[in-house]
Amino acid sequence: MAAVWRGVKMGLVGLVALLTVLALAWGASNAVDDAPQPEPDLLRLPPASAGSRLFFQLQGVMAAPGESPEAVGRQDWQRLQTLPPPDLSASAPMFVGRLDGFKAGPLSCLPPEDCQQRLSSAPEAIAQQLQPMALLGERCQAALAEARYEEPRAPVMNLNAPLPSFQGAVNCAKWFKGQALLAAQAGDRARALSQMASSRQLLDALLAGTESLIGKMIAAALVRGHLDAVTAVGLLRPAWAADLAPMAAAWPAGALDAKRWIVTEHAFSLGTVDAAFKNCGELEGLVGDRLLWLACKTAGIGLLPHATRHALDDFWLQEAQRAQQGLDTALDHALAVASQPAPSLAWRNTLGMRLVDVARPAWATYYARQADMELQRQAVALFLAAQVQQVPAADRNAWLDRQGLTARVRSRLNWEEGGQVLQARPWQAELPGTDPRRNPWRMRAAL
Repeated sequence: MAAVWRGVKMGLVGLVALLTVLALAWGASNAVDDAPQPEPDLLRLPPASAGSRLFFQLQGVMAAPGESPEAVGRQDWQRLQTLPPPDLSASAPMFVGRLDGFKAGPLSCLPPEDCQQRLSSAPEAIAQQLQPMALLGERCQAALAEARYEEPRAPVMNLNAPLPSFQGAVNCAKWFKGQALLAAQAGDRARALSQMASSRQLLDALLAGTESLIGKMIAAALVRGHLDAVTAVGLLRPAWAADLAPMAAAWPAGALDAKRWIVTEHAFSLGTVDAAFKNCGELEGLVGDRLLWLACKTAGIGLLPHATRHALDDFWLQEAQRAQQGLDTALDHALAVASQPAPSLAWRNTLGMRLVDVARPAWATYYARQADMELQRQAVALFLAAQVQQVPAADRNAWLDRQGLTARVRSRLNWEEGGQVLQARPWQAELPGTDPRRNPWRMRAAL
């Protein structure tokens, strides 16, 4: 028995010695930070804009009657720059008396509803939604007189930086598509096309001008609503299909360039980490880990500021390089990463790498939403072209084969129900989860 205990003690001593050696080796690897290094040229932010007139008009388009939308938008943006942040709730004094936005109804249709069907079959409900919005509509139309959208940049780039309000853009988009649908119901071709053109003009301005990720995602949601309205008008008035084609034409230059928001997100992430290293309490909030806070407060081993910044630079640089090769390349890589298990703990800069790794799995969603914006546009353009060319229902899949589509796109499009419904399988369907945007788009032809 004594021999057994001696063996156990020796084993424990050996284990403690091994753990001690590992701890010392880990400590030695994590004791010295990297030297500072310059930011990669590819990740440098472009020169800041002071903000365009359209930006400020959309910020203030919900201003109270009698007030200037642009002036209110400028005041709101300036107010956002103050510290501590102002109260921007609906009950705040500066918001009293402002216009209300659209409530639930057909113009607020979202997946998994069949929005094409709902928008084309609810004229009374749409008219009821539009009736109190006349002043909003006047302002939205006036704002497009100078349709150049540029966002001003916050002086500090981190997670606490003020973000633009997109409420004005969202409500203007609903106004334009609502007016187009009512005009289509009434057979007023000129007004329907004019309002759809205004909807597209607003979208093009946002797509070309916004550089933030949240702006790109809001624009992607508005794209879906716009294209739902185009197909609904096409269902109501099949003879207008050729006139509707420009509403589903190619997006403006830069609309699908993921590198633009990657550069901005890199700046946000770097600024957030820099702020967190200065205020250790923010580190705990970022990852929910008290150990990070303790390491930061004590200049602890395993949390190396420069090494963390360099890892962030490397991560975003690789994303930017893939995005330069095209959205398809960035999306495919992100989908592959999303399907892999979470990375194991890093040996060096163990705690710092947790900050870098925590956000990595999410990017596939954003690439997929941008790719879906283009896929749905192509689907709607083909849907309209089939009506213009009066392609027989039975021949529509063979007709799709002749449209010069890449294999990548063609594999996601198919005419169903004997050629009556064009179905598109979104890229978001490749992601796990129950997001209704993963559901196929279905466009029912009137032929």
